[in-house]
Amino acid sequence: MKGCRAAYLLLGNDPLLLQESQDAVRQVAAAQGFEEHHTFSIDPNTDWNAIFSLCQAMSLFASRQTLLLLLPENGPNAAINEHLLTLTGLLHDDLLLIVRGNKLSKAQENAAWFTALANRSVQVTCQTPEQAQLPRWVAARAKQLNLELDDAANQVLCYCYEGNLLALAQALERLSLLWPDGKLTLPRVEQAVNDAAHFTPFHWVDALLMEKVSARCIFFSNCVWKQRAGYFVAHITT
Repeated sequence: MKGCRAAYLLLGNDPLLLQESQDAVRQVAAAQGFEEHHTFSIDPNTDWNAIFSLCQAMSLFASRQTLLLLLPENGPNAAINEHLLTLTGLLHDDLLLIVRGNKLSKAQENAAWFTALANRSVQVTCQTPEQAQLPRWVAARAKQLNLELDDAANQVLCYCYEGNLLALAQALERLSLLWPDGKLTLPRVEQAVNDAAHFTPFHWVDALLMEKVSARCIFFSNCVWKQRAGYFVAHITT
């Protein structure tokens, strides 16, 4: 990225992707001279005048700044939309706007502030990958860590950590330390997973309740059987 856009919209439900995207934007911005960082959580008590003043209080010798706005869980309402529209008119070359929040609805994406930023912003999707896309994410993450991950080992990691990218990323980092040669085979990954996690019958039941009854349930039931076979059988048969 040679230069920064006026705004970056980080939208999705995954805490790891949101945080890493935020860090990446600020890192690039820092290389472009954006040295000051300001953060505001948007709620009914937000002091918008303070935000607007920050945007306008730029002097000839002031450093470039980033402005991070944390949207409410349900996204912006009509009142917030109006303030955001006002804010879009105050953006300038020495101010970089970062908006972070959950994925917006179609109606929210049609708000005037969002469309006003369409040609001036970069939107980064931060949704947790679905089950079908997760192996690709794991493979890319492993490559970043210089790990060679075979398909079977990849599947085990996906089954164990589906829906929790933070735990999955931490597991890959632990594996990189455990196996310095970077070769992650199925036996190595299974050993590390079994050592790090203590599965109980409740993990198996949770997987059933979520209708994830294929290989993930089989993996959980195998772990339960190995670790608590007596407990499991006694309670299932009574």
